[in-house]
Amino acid sequence: MTLESVLQRANEKNLRFNGDKCEFDKPSITFYGHVFSKQGISPCPKKIEAIKSLKPPANVSELRSYLGMITYCGRFIQDLATLTAPLRKLTKKDIKYEWKESQQRAFDTLQERLNEKTTLSYFDPSKDTKLIVDASPTGLAAILIQNTPSQNDETVVAYGSRALTEVEQRYSQTEREALAIVFGCEHFRLFLYGIHFTIYTDHKPLVSIFQNPNSHCPARLERWRLRLQSYNFQIHYRPGHDNPSDYMSRHPMNTTSMTSQDSENSEYYIQFIAESTTPKAMTLQQIREATQNDPTLQHAAHIIQKNLWHTLDTTTFSKDTDIDIRELKLLRNIKDELTVSNDKNIILRDTRIVIPKSLRADAIRLAHVGHQGIVKTKSLMREKVWFPLIDSLVKSAIDSCIPCQATGRPKPPQPLLMREIPKENFDTVYIDFLGPLPSGETLFVLIDGRSRYPVTKIMKKTDAPHLIPCLDEIFATFGLPKKVISDNGPPFQSKEIKKFMDDNGIQHKTITPLWPQANESETFMKPLMKAIRTAHLQKQNWRRTMQEFLLNYRATPHTTTQVAPATLMFGRNTRTRLPQTDTKTDKNALDHSVEQRDKEQRQRMKEYADRRRQSKTTTMNIGDYVLVRQQKHNKFTPNFDPKPLRIITVKGTMITAERPGFAITRNQSFFKPIKTTGLSSEDEEEMEDSDEHEEQRDIGDNENNNNHNRDEQQNLERQYPRRERRRPNYYH
Repeated sequence: MTLESVLQRANEKNLRFNGDKCEFDKPSITFYGHVFSKQGISPCPKKIEAIKSLKPPANVSELRSYLGMITYCGRFIQDLATLTAPLRKLTKKDIKYEWKESQQRAFDTLQERLNEKTTLSYFDPSKDTKLIVDASPTGLAAILIQNTPSQNDETVVAYGSRALTEVEQRYSQTEREALAIVFGCEHFRLFLYGIHFTIYTDHKPLVSIFQNPNSHCPARLERWRLRLQSYNFQIHYRPGHDNPSDYMSRHPMNTTSMTSQDSENSEYYIQFIAESTTPKAMTLQQIREATQNDPTLQHAAHIIQKNLWHTLDTTTFSKDTDIDIRELKLLRNIKDELTVSNDKNIILRDTRIVIPKSLRADAIRLAHVGHQGIVKTKSLMREKVWFPLIDSLVKSAIDSCIPCQATGRPKPPQPLLMREIPKENFDTVYIDFLGPLPSGETLFVLIDGRSRYPVTKIMKKTDAPHLIPCLDEIFATFGLPKKVISDNGPPFQSKEIKKFMDDNGIQHKTITPLWPQANESETFMKPLMKAIRTAHLQKQNWRRTMQEFLLNYRATPHTTTQVAPATLMFGRNTRTRLPQTDTKTDKNALDHSVEQRDKEQRQRMKEYADRRRQSKTTTMNIGDYVLVRQQKHNKFTPNFDPKPLRIITVKGTMITAERPGFAITRNQSFFKPIKTTGLSSEDEEEMEDSDEHEEQRDIGDNENNNNHNRDEQQNLERQYPRRERRRPNYYH
């Protein structure tokens, strides 16, 4: 387009220009914050300088204002969403405004990017147009590119990206990738209307979905296909590593095109689908149809009407038949309680309907609505319906219910494990920190695992550079231990401590996270903290009080070994302020008696603790599925995280479990084993042996028959009192 054609067009439409405001024969023109030149469009330097001179925002309001100004340059700065991510994090409601190094680094990088001269080309309808799209779990991205046919001169016209709403993040990957196409087309609709263009995606299934009008796809994709019918495009597959929009989709702009009303409507739609899939009330017509299609119940109805139960043992069924002989034998045990309707489509046990196999899972789910326990659910079902193995199947279903398991009570704790006393003094030591003290300092505590002799050091800092000299001083006095046991605190997990232990040939072992009772230094912390607290309360010098406490503690016989820690450590009695006589100690006899008393006392404590806690052994193996106990935030927080994990390592009572993107290590008592299988024929076979006595009890068996094997129970003819049985009137 030339200047002459523009003026001619204006003359035809009777338009006049103000000469004072017109500029002619210029290499570039600044308009509305942008510079237009022959090469393309770039941001106005004056606007950029104004933004570059700004200081870091001092609060959330200033930060939002800054992000608004920087977004004005968004079309010129590639990966703007990535650069502003640390800044946008501070604009969330529940995040405290703290300007840290990551925010300052992002701020400085943005200021530097503003110095870079980025020029976007003009859109030319005569060139080939390409739209490259991509989607990630959190965002969408699109890039509009043009090039001259038969020439390799691709230029970027515009960038675009947006974040996904919470509802959209729950879409499948195919739906997110399809949504990226819709977003790209509608975002650049002013350029794409009326022209033919090519779409590139890294999700291959979309090629057949959008190119084949006869393909069948879900309703949501079908609606999106209708929205794109006004565009003329072809879609091609391009792998993700060749897709320049792949990175932008994973770091989207913090904006969405979906309004709050649209998001709310989508949430209602998802809830409607979920509610539509839940089982509704079970009707008699459904039971009739299912019974008619159940070969086992149809054969049972024939036997009931003809009284042919005696032929059951002699009847041979072909392998191709679907008749369950085991179920027929269970029905035979209650044959006097069974009646059948005239059309053979409903079987009753007294006044309870016998549910066919295809509807049993639905019946259990209906009875379990509201998540009552096993006993209540069984009671509800026994009032209305019955089927073989009802007890075991109900128990299996509720054991497999994740919400019930997550909100239920924890399993009984594991029995305590006895730890053997070390053979030598200072062979194994336990270390930990206690603090902060009244002076703001921290107390480092070391306990010998054999003698229970405590050593304490006051430290101003607890990091590795301060901890290593403290350990050097203690080890110089007592020698190097073979094993050091600590918790999982940051100082004990540092590389410096690991190197220190390796250089000295010490095995460093950390206890299970959130399980302090595995560290024997914890038992010493309580009386030590009480002494310091008492001194602080009485306005005394707590340092002197602590030393007096250590003197008496080391000279007092330990409750487990019945020998004073100092005596066991040094082989002599420690002198205190109390008078004493001179006595000699036989170290060999002392060592033998200490080991014996330690073992006996530990055994007594174990038995008492196991009895008081009602502990129960629960075996957990690699590959088992479990729930992990979580911290309660309010009364409605479930006891366990409802997302199942799979056990990957078992080391004694320390278990590590994981699920995609998450792994956790805890003591075995933190986990609750769950069943992840639903109701199936395999479940019935697995539980038949273990739960058969429950079923026999339900059909009138005596308790002593539980000792018989399964075959004897099935073949045993039960004697029931003769009484008149009538069918309900509505079956006549």
